[in-house]
Amino acid sequence: MQLTSSLSIASAALVALLAVSPAQAADNRQLVRFDSRYYRSGDDFCSGWKYNCEHYKPTDKTLKYKSDYCQPGDFQGKHTETEARVFCIYHNEQGDKSIIKHIAKETGDAQIQ
Repeated sequence: MQLTSSLSIASAALVALLAVSPAQAADNRQLVRFDSRYYRSGDDFCSGWKYNCEHYKPTDKTLKYKSDYCQPGDFQGKHTETEARVFCIYHNEQGDKSIIKHIAKETGDAQIQ
């Protein structure tokens, strides 16, 4: 009986850990609205977002590219031709820095919602 109880506790702890991890990654996402006159699709916008994030030149030369994310559509998956969920992260020894505003400006003045 004690082995079953220990396995149940371990399983519950693992499930809790897995449930927390994706939510932490999602905390950085922000919704941006982009002008569909300049992009053929949401995927086209995301290609531009990725390129601009990876090639951004921060004034703080200690910051280095870490990661980016762009998924067409709002948080319900709607409006894929005019909105996207995004982030762009650079990193230095002091930690992570989100540069969403800078990339939004570089990507056709996308508006942060």
